Amino acid sequence: TKMTMLDSGNFGVGTDVPNTNVQVLHATDDTSININTGTGGSYPKKTGISFGATSTSLGGDATFTGGAGIQAINTAASGNPTNLVFWTNSAGTPAEAMRIASDGKVGIGVSDPSVLLHIQTNDSTTNDAVNSLMITNLSTGTTTTGFGGEIRFQAERNNGVNQNTGAIRS
Repeated sequence: TKMTMLDSGNFGVGTDVPNTNVQVLHATDDTSININTGTGGSYPKKTGISFGATSTSLGGDATFTGGAGIQAINTAASGNPTNLVFWTNSAGTPAEAMRIASDGKVGIGVSDPSVLLHIQTNDSTTNDAVNSLMITNLSTGTTTTGFGGEIRFQAERNNGVNQNTGAIRS
């Protein structure tokens, strides 16, 4: 079956019995849904998938609405550099929650990450620690002194072997 539209309104591609609003199925191979723009016109070009009620515009784009969404922002025709942006909505105020920039840098709370993982909080606290990152280790046994999270720093030698250069332990 190429396409099916049931009386319930469910639409299927590759299935006679779509079990949800839209279902795409290929019984024996990979399947994809492509949302693309052409290369003409001005940049940036945005494509996305949104979730939730349609009452809120995400990212200043009047046609990209919902409670949350994932949006690809193609910034130029040459080389096709594209950022992937994740939007969330708290109490009616949409905000960019995370961005994977076209150079692979990840920003959480920041839209222009300057390092591989850039976490930024927006907090009015001025005289206390602000929790920006938490590492939790779970144990099914009895823990002893020294059990807990660690951030390890390594450098790769010219022979491809990683060498420990430092660590922060709990």
